[in-house]
Amino acid sequence: MKILSFPRRFAALLAVGTVFLASCQPREDTQQAVVTPAPLKVIDTIFVPGDDALHPKKVSRSTLDTQLRSGGNPTPALDEIIKTAPQWFPKGARVEDVKENSGVVTVLLSPQFGNEKHWSKGERITELAIYSLVNTVAKEGKKVELTIEGKPMTTLGQFDASEPLEANLDLNAKK
Repeated sequence: MKILSFPRRFAALLAVGTVFLASCQPREDTQQAVVTPAPLKVIDTIFVPGDDALHPKKVSRSTLDTQLRSGGNPTPALDEIIKTAPQWFPKGARVEDVKENSGVVTVLLSPQFGNEKHWSKGERITELAIYSLVNTVAKEGKKVELTIEGKPMTTLGQFDASEPLEANLDLNAKK
C-alpha cells in the first residue's frame, strides 16, 4: 500500500506548488529591461536640382518602404533624385551605396559619375547636381565624401570634390 500513497502525496505537493506559484507577484522594485530599437536613418525629403536652386520634395511611398526594408539605408532616396531630374546627371548614373563612419557619410557612386563631358556643361549645373545628393544626406553637421569605384572623387569639371563636403543650405530654394 505504500506505492499508492506516493502518487497521492505527489499530487498534493504538485497542487500546493501550483497554488504557490500562481499567487507570486513580481516585486515593485524589480526593474524590467526596456529594449528600444536604434532609430532608422530614413530620408523622407530629398533636394532636387532645378532653376538655379535645390527644391525639397517628399520621397515616394515606395522609396520609403524600400529604405525601411533595408534598415534605413538612404540609397533609394538618392536614386530618386537622379530619376526625378535625370538631365542633371550623367546617363546611367546611380548611387551604389551609402555608408557612415565617424561622422562622415560616404556615397559610393557608379562609374558613370566620372563622365567629364557631362560635367563640362557648367559649374553651376555640377554644383546643384552634387549638392542635391550632399544636402539630402548631410544631416546633423555630417560631412559627405563622394567616391567612384571606391576611390575618393577629386573633381567634376571645375567642381572640387577632393575633401568631404558639408551641406550648402544657401543652395536650397527659399520659400
